[in-house]
Amino acid sequence: GFGIGVTFGIDYQHQAIALEQVPAAFEDAARAAFRAAGLGRLLKELKVEFSAASASSLDFRIFATFDGKAADKYFAVGRLIQRACVETCNQRGWGIPFQQITVHQA
Repeated sequence: GFGIGVTFGIDYQHQAIALEQVPAAFEDAARAAFRAAGLGRLLKELKVEFSAASASSLDFRIFATFDGKAADKYFAVGRLIQRACVETCNQRGWGIPFQQITVHQA
């Protein structure tokens, strides 16, 4: 088998729901995406956990392990996870942040 991990961040405005609602929603969406892609029966384990409060986002780690029969879909799995997270954010109105930079003029 194999495992793949993806990091996905949401905006800080969703801090109040970040520890329970967001991981559950991402997990449900990823499972649905795997089923739709014909990979549901090959999924061994799926974990979605809050990972970090980074500079621009609240980050989540989505880690999935699959039976080796899904090995030819390795790269597709990562894209499916990303897609599922974006779709979830779109459906629920959750913001996806962009990299923030600060410019200081002397």
